[in-house]
Amino acid sequence: MSWKESFLDHLEQIAFFLELNGANPFKIRAFSNALDTLADIDESTLKEEIESGRLTDRKGIGKGLLQVAKDFLKSQKSQELKDAQGEMPPELYRLRQVRGLGVKKVKALYEGLSIKNLGELEYACNENRLIDLPGFGQKTQEKIISEINKVKTRSHLHLLSDALNQAEEIREILNSLKFPNYPIGDLARKSEVVSSFEFLVRTDNVQAVFDQLSEHRAISDLALDKAEGKIQFKVKGLFHVSLYCRSEESCSTYEIFKTSSPQHWQALQTFAEKKNYHLTPQGLLKNNKPHSLESSLYACLDLPIYPVESRELPPNPKSSWKPLNEKQILGGFHLHTQYSDGQNTLAEMANAAQALGWKYFGVSEHSQTAAYARGLKDEALEQQWHEIDQWNRKNGKDFFIFKGIESDILKDGGLDYSSAVLKKFDFVIASIHTRYGMTEMTKRLIEAIENPHTTMIGHISGRLLLARDPYLFDKTKVVHAAIANKVVIEFNANPHRLDFDWRDLAEACQRGLLVSLNPDAHSREGLQDIRYGLWFANKARIPHELILNTWDTEQLKSFFSKK
Repeated sequence: MSWKESFLDHLEQIAFFLELNGANPFKIRAFSNALDTLADIDESTLKEEIESGRLTDRKGIGKGLLQVAKDFLKSQKSQELKDAQGEMPPELYRLRQVRGLGVKKVKALYEGLSIKNLGELEYACNENRLIDLPGFGQKTQEKIISEINKVKTRSHLHLLSDALNQAEEIREILNSLKFPNYPIGDLARKSEVVSSFEFLVRTDNVQAVFDQLSEHRAISDLALDKAEGKIQFKVKGLFHVSLYCRSEESCSTYEIFKTSSPQHWQALQTFAEKKNYHLTPQGLLKNNKPHSLESSLYACLDLPIYPVESRELPPNPKSSWKPLNEKQILGGFHLHTQYSDGQNTLAEMANAAQALGWKYFGVSEHSQTAAYARGLKDEALEQQWHEIDQWNRKNGKDFFIFKGIESDILKDGGLDYSSAVLKKFDFVIASIHTRYGMTEMTKRLIEAIENPHTTMIGHISGRLLLARDPYLFDKTKVVHAAIANKVVIEFNANPHRLDFDWRDLAEACQRGLLVSLNPDAHSREGLQDIRYGLWFANKARIPHELILNTWDTEQLKSFFSKK
């Protein structure tokens, strides 16, 4: 962005925040009109007129706006913008990149749902929060989701869920090639955020691949590096893609190299040295000669085979850990139905879970203080409990529904609802949804953990990937309290959250922390987010016995009854 573009954007921000805060309409109009006046002046002339003060000779430009211009020319900021913003978060301005969101709608989102940025807006849409917000509704929410997706395609950072969908479009093109190809890099390793789309092509004829790609209409900006065997291009002008072409002999080793973290790869090289091998991205050498791999590199080094998503931590041949697979997932917790802010009925969610092969799930609507999510009052609780009892009497042997709640953790660490109500649930997920900036977050979390009704802690750090940083708390103290009180910490498998961070989870589970892989589903489709839980459980290499989702129904009934 040029200096002039930045300056005009600065003025537009001032006008935006003035309107957002209900300033004098004449002042708002003055800044809006100035934008039209200044847009036609070339940058060098504009700077000269600001420095000389002659900018006020132009129609509609007064001394106040000239001072703003001088401040911006000097420091890229101004007191006027600071004053206009007041207490409003500066990120609100960026919501305007979503087509259809004017100042009034942005203000409604902020005041009604505390939405400050694009990520929080998308998450709110996914949780159907906009449906009941005055001035919005179902159709507006759907339109906003569509516009958010358009904005995100222009970003170089992608949530894993978005990257996987975008990769499918790229694979359609690559699969038209004559040569086998595989995703590598962050995408293959299932990183929380993907910054690049990388693929491995099984051939050393990089020119042939380049020639085929050059004929495809959806591809642009093709670039060839023969020496490195690398091709770069854009798909539909949006996605930057890198292809690495490797021979049949080196492909399997190079694939492991490009899907391993530096720590994992360096450890593999150390294991290779102990067996008098030399491991390079191009292959395994012995006595400076290529060593043929009869099976996999891992088998050659006497190591267990690690699935791609678990190539983060160094290999550990002494560990008895085995990767988790879909058949071992018997159910899930943390899901919402039409009783609160979900899209589907209880029966529809149960049928969808059965189709996934689950034996149970635990429904957990929002609690009564969560008015923004249609939190359940006493009458609605009784109604849902009655429906669950009817389901379990009829279908409980094949698929059991546990009665749960996602209870808000209040400011003082207490739980929403009275003790008399809380004890009627099979399980209680305690979650923080408000007041993220409190200085006593550790105390607040531990207070909730020590509540005898708490079974799990939901999305413990409050982060939204690419949208909201985690709040600050002492992880060690909180994990210690959870273990001591036999409280489960969920891994929230919603791709916007993926929280508790798998690195912290790996360390905590070594100390015996119990974990539940929770989809935080607000629709039937959302149940399938459990796959992110599986991938990240494998990243953290969590022992199966510590994962509630691998327990059978009777084990869970026993565990919940002792809470």
